[in-house]
Amino acid sequence: MKTNKKIALVALASTLLLGLTGCFNHSPEDKADWATSKIARKLDLTETQKIKLDELKDVVLETRKKMYENRDTDIETITAMVTGDALDTVEIKNMLTSKTTNMEQYADPVINKLAEFHATLNAEQKLQIAGFIKDHQGDHGKRGHGHW
Repeated sequence: MKTNKKIALVALASTLLLGLTGCFNHSPEDKADWATSKIARKLDLTETQKIKLDELKDVVLETRKKMYENRDTDIETITAMVTGDALDTVEIKNMLTSKTTNMEQYADPVINKLAEFHATLNAEQKLQIAGFIKDHQGDHGKRGHGHW
């Protein structure tokens, strides 16, 4: 009987640990899937709307991937500057200009897909989104603060 209790406790502990590790460090794809399913549920989206939302999600994920392609190199460059004697302000401005240019370039496909998704929404769904935005203006990424 003692052995069975130990096995049960180990199994329970293992299950809890595995379950808890699943709660952290989700991939961007996992986070996007969670967000789109929550949006679909909260707005009670139709199948057509869900398809458009998934297309938007895919474009956002692809854009994110492109925007982060040079991240490691940028961090190495900035780290080298910070540890050096002086900051290279010209290089910092060039990096900023490059990032801004890339963001502008990558924004068009996202904006176009967003417009396509928006066109499928009914007036009530648009009001729900507007209310959410208004309720959360100024939150700037605060977690657990009255989200949908």
